Amino acid sequence: LIRAKLEKGTHIDLAKQQERHRLWAQVASKTGHLATIDMSKASDSFTWRHLEMLMPMSWLPALRDVRSSTIEVEGKKVKLRSVMLMGSGHTFPLQTLLFFSLAESVRTLLKCRGKVSVYGDDIIIPSRMSQPFIAVMSELGFTINSEKSFFDKPDPDRPTMTFFRESCGGDYKGGVDVRPYMPECNL
Repeated sequence: LIRAKLEKGTHIDLAKQQERHRLWAQVASKTGHLATIDMSKASDSFTWRHLEMLMPMSWLPALRDVRSSTIEVEGKKVKLRSVMLMGSGHTFPLQTLLFFSLAESVRTLLKCRGKVSVYGDDIIIPSRMSQPFIAVMSELGFTINSEKSFFDKPDPDRPTMTFFRESCGGDYKGGVDVRPYMPECNL
């Protein structure tokens, strides 16, 4: 249901979004017009209060029904603060929807033009709105992964400047794929 709502209400198609993000990161590495933002511990950071603030009230009972609220550790029940556990079928599309909603809200409030796109916790926004977006996310208790977020802007004094951008496993500098080879075995 969340996937269908994403496709119907936005341009986000989770089946195609990774490839789109890599393409947009490549283009943005030439121009700097888009920022690539990555979140730290994104799914662990969403609380029930976030859902109450961001979701339609009619969705909350269904989300409550599919949520694991406690786990058992060494025979003791532990109450979970997070509402989105990795491995739950609703986590990734819900996270995508919520981060998209937050980014789109900041874009609208700033009257900023440009692309807003999200794939899980991989966020692409206009570079000029990166600092206000980061401030909003911080105020809501989310943490930006500063090692994987890139939002430097074009500098009129350096017109030939190129940018590094990373999204969905694509690393680009000035439009060139610079992702190092990473063997999938022990050497």
